[in-house]
Amino acid sequence: MLEKWKNDNLSPVGLKENEDGTFTGYFFKSDGTPPITKDYESEEDFEANKEKDRIELLQLNQE
Repeated sequence: MLEKWKNDNLSPVGLKENEDGTFTGYFFKSDGTPPITKDYESEEDFEANKEKDRIELLQLNQE
């Protein structure tokens, strides 16, 4: 099932540090709509999970 989402156009292109020390990852769609965001504990957490999260966010956004 994940294969369907593998080549979609949602890509993680931003990471912002928050005041509380956490990070917000930004996933942008090619159609110009506002980005989908997800919070992370660290930059390493974002790097380790961004591809899996991209697929999950695509699925949630399509429902």
